[in-house]
Amino acid sequence: MCGLSGYHIMIVSKFLETIIDFINLELVCKKFSGNMEKFHFNPIPLNSKTLGYFPNIETLHLWNKKDENFGNGFMINTEKMEIVKIKVVLKKEFFRIIVWFSVNFKTVDRNKFRNIEFKNVTYT
Repeated sequence: MCGLSGYHIMIVSKFLETIIDFINLELVCKKFSGNMEKFHFNPIPLNSKTLGYFPNIETLHLWNKKDENFGNGFMINTEKMEIVKIKVVLKKEFFRIIVWFSVNFKTVDRNKFRNIEFKNVTYT
């Protein structure tokens, strides 16, 4: 009978949804400890508290407009004006940022010389 290796548990853990699931997985056995250190991208949305659990993050994935971008914001064109509350944000540089939520072409054009890759572009 075979068990899961450290590599295979990393593949399985990409499908976990919360930081609690990752923490519980690390506590299962000694072989799975250090699983979060293997990730070079964030498999779940992060905030300033959960960023420390993934110390080797190089690529930031943003799945929702409300996901934390750690000071690497980009201009999103919106039709309606929104009042934005200013809050203190931890600044962290990333090698690459991948945006999965829908943005329009003007947003992509404004940020074409940055390390941001847009996966869902709406042409209107």
